[in-house]
Amino acid sequence: MTTPLLRALFDEWLDFAGPFPPASLPVPTAVQRYAQYRQGPHAWFLHTLVIRLEDVDTACRTWESLESGSLPPMRLAAVVGSSWPELPQKLEALTSRLPACRIEAIEGRWDERAAKVWRELAGGPWRVYVEVDRSQPLSGQLEQIAAAGAAAKLRTGGIRPELIPPAEQVLEFLATCRRLELAYKLTAGLHHAFPGDYPLTYAPDSQSARFFGFLPICAAALILESTPGATDDARRCLGDADPTSFQLAPQSLQWHDYHWTPEMCRQWRTQRLHSVGSCSFDEPLSDIQKLE
Repeated sequence: MTTPLLRALFDEWLDFAGPFPPASLPVPTAVQRYAQYRQGPHAWFLHTLVIRLEDVDTACRTWESLESGSLPPMRLAAVVGSSWPELPQKLEALTSRLPACRIEAIEGRWDERAAKVWRELAGGPWRVYVEVDRSQPLSGQLEQIAAAGAAAKLRTGGIRPELIPPAEQVLEFLATCRRLELAYKLTAGLHHAFPGDYPLTYAPDSQSARFFGFLPICAAALILESTPGATDDARRCLGDADPTSFQLAPQSLQWHDYHWTPEMCRQWRTQRLHSVGSCSFDEPLSDIQKLE
């Protein structure tokens, strides 16, 4: 039985990105797994299926072919890369002819010329996530994203060490989103509850790298949410790999002198962190179960 605290933190947490590296599943296989997760005992943990926009047709045909009359429309997050122009018309056409699927989110890369499109899309039925370009200053990007009514996206890992951002950049992202009251999602690299050296891919000879843990990143964000000036504490929390530093009870999460209730966590999830993209469903779920 999942505790109220864990449900508040991790309800609809995972955007299943099975078609993307390192899993790189064929789209039909990813759809079948998503259906299994949706019908399983841990469906509460699942949010959308993340696929490329050009694969939406294949995904929806696969969903319709599944032998289950009880499946609701498939919830999708469509990745468009930098292809923002003419996107509203493409989405409307897809939506009208694919009743078995519901595109809930659009995810694309930063392009300062696309703010008008973000604003148009954000005024429709889709949530728009703009992935920041880590090679450019974050503050200006996040301000433009907020002004367009979109949400932000930060890549927190990848299949190469250089795709893992430095801790200071993660903290800047979290703190700036708090200042702007900007919603966001995180993607990649958050397969495990605590920081550690983990393989970059599923290959037997994969190189390892130091990854963030999803519990400390949640707690660091919560620190900045309640105490915006506590950057030093948030920095220490973000890098804390000691499970005993985090006290989890059915009705509370505590890190040192900081304490959060399920309601506080739920409010943060609603207003700030919407979801986390991951090509693995089982790895983060397994670590959450260990926290109970």
